[in-house]
Amino acid sequence: MNLCKLQIISLLCLLLVLTACSPLEESLDWAYADLRLLDPADDAVIPSHDLVALYIRTVEKKLQLRLDLLDLAPVPEMDLYLALDTIPGGSSWLPFEDSAAIEWDVLLTIPAAGSIQIDSPGAMPGSLVPLPGAGLRVLRNPAKDSLEINLNQSAIWYGNRSPRSAPPFKLQVYTTAPGSLQTSDLTQPVGSQGQPPAQAPLLLAYWNTLPAYTPAQALRRWDGAHTGPQGGRHGLNNLLRTARNAGIPLLLLDLNSSLPLAALDFLENRTLVNELAQTNELLLPFKVPGFLLQESSSGVDRILDGMRQEAASFALPSDRLLFVDGASPVDWDVDGWLASQKPGVIFFPRLAIDPGAGSLPDQVTHISPWQDWRVIPVPWGTPGFQQVSEEGLSLDARRLMVQTAIQNQEQNAPAMVILGGSLPASEWGNPDNSREAFSYIRAHPWIKPVTSKDLFALETLPADDSLLVSSAPSTDPLEPAVKQELVEVLMDAPANNLGRAARQAFEALLAPLANPPQELPALRRQYIGQVYALLAASSWAEQPSPAAVCSLDYNQDSRPDCLLATDTTLALFDNQEGTLSYLFTITPDGEVHQLIGPSSQLIVGLSDPSSWDLVGGMRADPAVIPGAFAEPQIGTARTQNAQVALSPGIITFSYAPESTGAPVLSKRFILGQNELRVEYDLASNPPPIKIQLPVLLDPWERFSSGWVNHYQQERLASGWSWSHSSGLSLEITGSEDISLRSFLDSRRYLGQAEDPNREYPASHFLPFPLALAELHPQGDFYVNLRLTAVP
Repeated sequence: MNLCKLQIISLLCLLLVLTACSPLEESLDWAYADLRLLDPADDAVIPSHDLVALYIRTVEKKLQLRLDLLDLAPVPEMDLYLALDTIPGGSSWLPFEDSAAIEWDVLLTIPAAGSIQIDSPGAMPGSLVPLPGAGLRVLRNPAKDSLEINLNQSAIWYGNRSPRSAPPFKLQVYTTAPGSLQTSDLTQPVGSQGQPPAQAPLLLAYWNTLPAYTPAQALRRWDGAHTGPQGGRHGLNNLLRTARNAGIPLLLLDLNSSLPLAALDFLENRTLVNELAQTNELLLPFKVPGFLLQESSSGVDRILDGMRQEAASFALPSDRLLFVDGASPVDWDVDGWLASQKPGVIFFPRLAIDPGAGSLPDQVTHISPWQDWRVIPVPWGTPGFQQVSEEGLSLDARRLMVQTAIQNQEQNAPAMVILGGSLPASEWGNPDNSREAFSYIRAHPWIKPVTSKDLFALETLPADDSLLVSSAPSTDPLEPAVKQELVEVLMDAPANNLGRAARQAFEALLAPLANPPQELPALRRQYIGQVYALLAASSWAEQPSPAAVCSLDYNQDSRPDCLLATDTTLALFDNQEGTLSYLFTITPDGEVHQLIGPSSQLIVGLSDPSSWDLVGGMRADPAVIPGAFAEPQIGTARTQNAQVALSPGIITFSYAPESTGAPVLSKRFILGQNELRVEYDLASNPPPIKIQLPVLLDPWERFSSGWVNHYQQERLASGWSWSHSSGLSLEITGSEDISLRSFLDSRRYLGQAEDPNREYPASHFLPFPLALAELHPQGDFYVNLRLTAVP
């Protein structure tokens, strides 16, 4: 131990007690019933002099007092005085330039330096007489900003040397700068047997709780390294672990929706979350896109029901709680789907107002009645307001809690402080920060962490007209007009797997990112055609029939594309690049399945925004795999558009330089029943090319419990098999060596924190539930895709 630490401990020992010192001794537990007074924050110039709470209790003939300060300094920097009125008579004189509001009989003086004293008034005015046998012990706890005092009851009720219980008394507390005669702060007189003052309800609410769409993101957002606003260990796991240890309930606004639940299930931590929810340590409202509540129709109800059913398949309780992401109550359709859910409490975002310099942050709200429900506007971030740090709750957060508790003494409906925010951008995800903050909250009974029961028990304000004009931001990045257009077409989607896939592709365009760049809406707009493509396929699945056409604009991008179909199989192509964009098939049981699809169907926007081409269509995001056989251009000789030859069941795309017209590449797709053969003819000495096949075997299956365990891959003699436990199996074989990688490659890292020094497999960065087949041909080759279905 270095000399500086020894000097500090020696100083603390001198100041803490008269008879013994244990600077590492733990603070005692105090209950809300012991609380007697709350004092306004910031009525002292210096935070370390600022009194905020007083507690009184008796235990085994000991009188125990506790003082909470706004920011108790590690090394004492104030003189503290406690005046007690225990018997009739006494003095109002004080040893500094102030007078007591009570006639005190006992004065405790705890200076910043020097001996602690306990005195009674002397016979002469301004004199003090030491009280013997006090057994005085003082314990400072700078980590909790509190100071505890223990003394014998008999020392202060000297008219009754051994009282069975502490008689009623009054108490007033003062602070001054060391050696100063001027008061820094003082409390009102308080009775020892008074009722506890009001508390400050605290709701800890977070969104963007698990914005994870790849194994890499799942690990990073769960327990990441070198991430978060401070660049250290950060993630949902750290928040859950520290809150559970402290017994602090949390509100996770958007975890109970299909995309984050699929990532949570991949991490094999859904059981942990479920256990915390069952014990009311987690509040998990079902997330509802607010713009869908602005309409009333059976089509919208069907969309919402589909979302609800997918989230419910993971079996997490929502306790009649809803989170409406965007749109304020005045815009809600209260007679449609919302009423059918019979919610108890609805949360919705409220854009926080910049309070300006010197003002407290806009983090306080109430529970208000709205129609048949309780609604709670959640402040959506206050600029420049740091809530927590390595020391725990920030000074501003503590001031806000004290102010709210004091205001609640005069209100019928208690105001509620809401802290938290977007988790990836929040200091709460750092375990050191959250541990200290939760410890502070638990140690201060005037702060009341809000539970699920509290949400239904707290008094509400009268009907709040301000709700009608509350701004309601949203986490989704699409413009309202784009969303409205897609909702209108989705309302009439066929009730089959591909209609469901179209709705999920729409949700993928709404999916929030941890730190969304401002260009994200423009990028996502480039991919709305995938919703139309899946809707076109779902319509074909209702009445399948053979077809071979190149005049259909199935993705509504104002360019005709090609389609090949049999009675059981449908292939959709992009004419410009000869890409197999989608492949679907119908099994004997009448169910339609997806085999191939672009990675954008799952998520868009994970690459570096500086690389985005915001008018590039399916190539706008370079990380997107736009479909199968979408090889980059061979050299610079390929023309912009392919030459297309079409016949029943066969389509050929050829590319030739403009100067000679001699083909440098042609690829032929031959469609059969539940299979597709692709043949490539390459010019002599072709440059190296990479062929990719994004395999999307029924991507909707990831929205069910244990979905990861249902996918399997198997090496074949000339390729791979990618299968689902439902009995579907896609065999990918060919004349060249084929590799296959998928999210299954990352399963061995589950249960571990992200390791920045580990070399993760390339598939670690593929979106769920994509499997990627690749080959690097040196000459002409072929690939066969064949689906088998076991009843």
